[in-house]
Amino acid sequence: MQNYEIALIINPDLSKDIDKFFTSFEKLLSDNNFSISRLDDVGRRKLAYSIDDHNKGHYLFYYVEGNPESVSEIENKIKFNDMIIRHLFMKTNNVPDFESVLKEDSKNEEDKPKKTIKSPDKKEDTKKDDDKKLDEVKETVDEVSKDEEITEDKQADNEKEETKNE
Repeated sequence: MQNYEIALIINPDLSKDIDKFFTSFEKLLSDNNFSISRLDDVGRRKLAYSIDDHNKGHYLFYYVEGNPESVSEIENKIKFNDMIIRHLFMKTNNVPDFESVLKEDSKNEEDKPKKTIKSPDKKEDTKKDDDKKLDEVKETVDEVSKDEEITEDKQADNEKEETKNE
């Protein structure tokens, strides 16, 4: 018997039917004489790149133990399951006894405050703020250009004095 980790990304549109998926996938594993050691349901997370026009996916990690000859049969059935948009079957030495890093990250994301949606009344305030920032930038540019003019004038005066001295 060999230990495996199965990483699955489920279609986020179907994540409300995740209970049906759990029962069907666990039945598939038990039919192929695999025993489930642990299941990590990380939940919906943003994908690094879009897959089949999905920007999010429901992550599941199964830690199973079973016969290596049955792996290819399970992978073939996974390939044709419409609920699964990506999968990975990995051989492991043992089942990890720590919580998934993705699960910890998703908890941290839940703790972060959500971005506030600006109301139409606040658009005027942001426009005023943007105008103030623009004015400040213009003033800074004017000051820098004045400083450059002064240094250019000093350089010209220095060159005139050097030519007089020669």
